[in-house]
Amino acid sequence: MRLRSIGLIGTSTANDTASGQDPPLLDFPRDPVNMRHIPIANIAHLSNLSPLTYLQTTKLFFGRSRRRALTMKLVKSSLYCCLFLSAIVSDTAFSRDVSVIAIDYPPFTTPERSDDGTVFVLLRNWFGDRNLEIKITPEFLPPARAQNRIIQGDWCASLFPPRDDIKATFLPINDTTIKIGFLRLKEPSEFQWESLDYFKDKHIAALRNTTREGLFKPFLDAGAVLTGIETIEQGVQLLLKKRVDYAFADKTTLDTIDLTPADRKKLEFSKTLLGSYQFGVYLSPECQDAFNPQ
Repeated sequence: MRLRSIGLIGTSTANDTASGQDPPLLDFPRDPVNMRHIPIANIAHLSNLSPLTYLQTTKLFFGRSRRRALTMKLVKSSLYCCLFLSAIVSDTAFSRDVSVIAIDYPPFTTPERSDDGTVFVLLRNWFGDRNLEIKITPEFLPPARAQNRIIQGDWCASLFPPRDDIKATFLPINDTTIKIGFLRLKEPSEFQWESLDYFKDKHIAALRNTTREGLFKPFLDAGAVLTGIETIEQGVQLLLKKRVDYAFADKTTLDTIDLTPADRKKLEFSKTLLGSYQFGVYLSPECQDAFNPQ
């Protein structure tokens, strides 16, 4: 019986040691009963090797095998450590994940932008500057659904203003204010009013949740007719098609929504304002503590 060298064809002799080269690695002889009880001299004889050459060969094999095994253990240990640390980081990078209710109101809040709109950018920066480990997840809803969620108490934070009878805390995140008013098709007279009687029998496009109460209730009482819309852009399109007389908007609307230059020139923003609103987020009573700077 002769053992074959790993990766070589042929046998090895004692001359390999004398030449100064490493002896070739050998396959192990396998005794069907118990290999451990085969004398080394007998194994060397079967391999046509001297006992000394056989011992050097097997020592070299086991040395390399142990180094390989140790290397693999170190690699596996490093991999497990990295996976463990990654899991810790992913769990602790944010101490809390907060869903923030918002409506599609570009460019301030919109799912069409990768950063979710300028207000969400300001909100995340505000938390980061105060080391608040809070992950902000926008939840874009139509206006009526957003208001219903808040009324039902199923909310934590909202960029959409709750009704006056809802208990909430306003947290300002920037000194910038948004000026709210109306758009109309251009007319020779200035676009301003002193009394809400100005809107009697006029059709106004307004966000759907505000058509029956809150901001636009006084307009209803004055005899205005409100048309519910889901987005500011939808109201502008109704105005351009002359289906309404006025459309709820802010002072930046004409510069930010998608309009042709010709359509943009047809519209004007009111000099009289409905109000000015500061950038900020509304918090439910249950979530106020989580937003306090440490």
